[in-house]
Amino acid sequence: TVCRIGFMLAGWSGGFIYYGSVCRCDSLALGILLALFADRLPRLTRSMRWLLLAGGLLGWVASSAWLNEQPGPVDIRMVLGRLIVSLAAGAILYACLHSRNKLVRGKWVVQLGKISYGLYMLHLTGILIMLSLFRPAWGWQLLATKALGFVMTVVLAMASYRWVETPFLRLKDKFAIVLSRPV
Repeated sequence: TVCRIGFMLAGWSGGFIYYGSVCRCDSLALGILLALFADRLPRLTRSMRWLLLAGGLLGWVASSAWLNEQPGPVDIRMVLGRLIVSLAAGAILYACLHSRNKLVRGKWVVQLGKISYGLYMLHLTGILIMLSLFRPAWGWQLLATKALGFVMTVVLAMASYRWVETPFLRLKDKFAIVLSRPV
């Protein structure tokens, strides 16, 4: 966040602030810390889990309603919005950690996991397609358009998994060489 503020004040491009790895360190570091300390973090009660999940979802939805992915000048809203997205995602992940709820462990989550690379690679494409179709301003219009962008992203990721990733996964298995160890 401090990097993003510094780059914003120095007049760096919004593209670098949005896409640059140094500007995404908070999200990456939070995910790494959650993974490293997952077994050491206190176990949440059911009510705490739901409260954290609700807070994370609320932060994510609120920041999505005001963050516009269109190129343009960078302001403090973009900088703080990215911080809120990171903290909200961390809250959602922590709330789901060690959960036995079928909502978190269901088949649809497994399917999202299978197509997760496509979701990662194509999320901005799905959002930008919907933003260019509907051209929302801010608030609920932007939020609804991003929700449609998420649906578009899932469709694109499923297509990518079916017609791009799966053939390569089969090809990988065909050419895999298993070296035997000496006995």
